[in-house]
Amino acid sequence: SRDPVIITRNLFNLYVNMSGLSISLIDSLYRELCLISFGNMDFTMSTTQTDYSIELTLDSFQVDDQCLTTAFPVILNGSSTKRNKFLKVSASFYRGAPFLISFNMFSFTLQKIIIYGDLAFISDFFTMVMDTFYAKTDGTRKISDIHPPSQNPESDSVGKILSFKKFRLSPILLEVNYRSVTGRPTTLPIDPDMPITIFKLVGNITGANIRLNGIIFKNFRAPLSFLQRNLMANYKNSLMSQMWALTGHSDIL
Repeated sequence: SRDPVIITRNLFNLYVNMSGLSISLIDSLYRELCLISFGNMDFTMSTTQTDYSIELTLDSFQVDDQCLTTAFPVILNGSSTKRNKFLKVSASFYRGAPFLISFNMFSFTLQKIIIYGDLAFISDFFTMVMDTFYAKTDGTRKISDIHPPSQNPESDSVGKILSFKKFRLSPILLEVNYRSVTGRPTTLPIDPDMPITIFKLVGNITGANIRLNGIIFKNFRAPLSFLQRNLMANYKNSLMSQMWALTGHSDIL
């Protein structure tokens, strides 16, 4: 006897296209720090009798420094190649299970990102992030209330076990260029928590290639918090193991 064959067909198809999107970061005095631009974006979703499938692609991504005297007008840049989109996220998950919980497949692919940074922009960005997300009304910082990942309780993820038949994150490739002194003035006051001395020790970094290892799982089940901690640990260990790539392309002052 032969096993029954389930013939699947598409029950629902959705396609969304956005030709571009720009987001400007502006401080309380309406000074523009940077412009974040996303290129052509496509989103598709389809449904069969057994599962849902989604795919998101992005042609390009860029962050521009809006200071007129900057040496690096472009801070971050990533673009598609002839064969691959800059960003591609694909996933399929089973119908009948809670939404985005039980995955048949999850894939994340990212092309090379080129980084151009100077100390003044990093200082401005750090100050804006700290003042926006970690400032309290009494002048203290919320960051002191954040526990290290190893101490974070997992009670929120109990009963929310993620399962993946196949899980794949591609390696992340970075090309780092950095200057500690470029003549660019700081727009915002230097934050006291900014480790300015460490950044000043490295004068220049030119063309340092960093590769953060990819991750592949099969038949994996775990709480979301466990997955997050392991992903962060993987990228942290991968970055620390390649610090030679930065020091080998730097001029120590």
